[in-house]
Amino acid sequence: MQQKTVTVQIRFKTEADGGRAMAASLCSGTYRPHFRVSGGEYLGFVLCNGPADAVAPGASACADAVLIYEPDVDYSALTRGVEFNVLEGRQVVGTGKVLS
Repeated sequence: MQQKTVTVQIRFKTEADGGRAMAASLCSGTYRPHFRVSGGEYLGFVLCNGPADAVAPGASACADAVLIYEPDVDYSALTRGVEFNVLEGRQVVGTGKVLS
């Protein structure tokens, strides 16, 4: 069974703004943040197919977000154009938008 994905654009906050201290790899399938749409539930993902180089704090990039808990988790809030927060635990490390 093939897992569903959505294409997203993510902008990471700088460390000075409360974001990450280090760059994040969006291509290897090892970065597993949560997304939260409008204060809703935390939605788990694995990011892949992003740029080959890790994305530095303060930068943005596109990647595919694999819906790893589907069908057990309702991902229906992730419609094209919706904006979300990127969280590591309770810390908001960036923002994003669903592209497709």
